[in-house]
Amino acid sequence: MTTTPYVLPDGRIVAVDTSAARDAQSITYTLQGGEIVTAVRALPVLEPGTPGESLQGYGLRVLGFVVRTGITATLSLEDLQLADHMYPIAVSGHDLSPSVVDTLSHTRRQILDAIKWLEVDRPKPDRATPVVIAAGTDRPNHGPMARLIPAPISRPPSGTAVDIRF
Repeated sequence: MTTTPYVLPDGRIVAVDTSAARDAQSITYTLQGGEIVTAVRALPVLEPGTPGESLQGYGLRVLGFVVRTGITATLSLEDLQLADHMYPIAVSGHDLSPSVVDTLSHTRRQILDAIKWLEVDRPKPDRATPVVIAAGTDRPNHGPMARLIPAPISRPPSGTAVDIRF
């Protein structure tokens, strides 16, 4: 008997015998009271990282999750960015067949599309206007506590001879 988790409209998850209909995305389900509802298939979720797991190991596990399931909807932006960062390590194996490399590159395109979609919702920091810190007792303009500001680069006017001696 094969069971698949489905989500009811009220949020409860039920395990349904799917031996006959394996690919059904939604099913009709009869509750104990006789009410018939439509349940949708639950999306798989990646287990969170364990305390002893390295970031590289977790990133490769996230990449493997997307390769196996093809689902990026249940992953956070940080998880997707980590999986994208681990892609070069995954394809660096010498004994990978071209079909495996093709699958991994398709998965990376999925991940990059999901990252692009998720970054649209995030507010971008406004870097157009610089932050001006006024001088005061805690931030003097001169002396050892002054902020280090590089001198602006000045260029001589064109046509001027520059004498450089060593």
